[in-house]
Amino acid sequence: MKGTPLNTLPKESVDAIVRSTERIEGAASILAMLEEKADGGRVTPSEIAAVRCVLESCAAELDGAWVEA
Repeated sequence: MKGTPLNTLPKESVDAIVRSTERIEGAASILAMLEEKADGGRVTPSEIAAVRCVLESCAAELDGAWVEA
């Protein structure tokens, strides 16, 4: 019986993935709040920019994690 190779990511990569996942969940919560706000009020460009900033930083961190893997 052949063994299954064990491929693991470096700890730094796993940590980056976990951090980014948590931050993306937070961005999704903010988006949900903005959707509710949009029904009765005005969503500001700075609110949208804040979500974009979180997602862009997560993407950059994940890109770095995959390069290191």
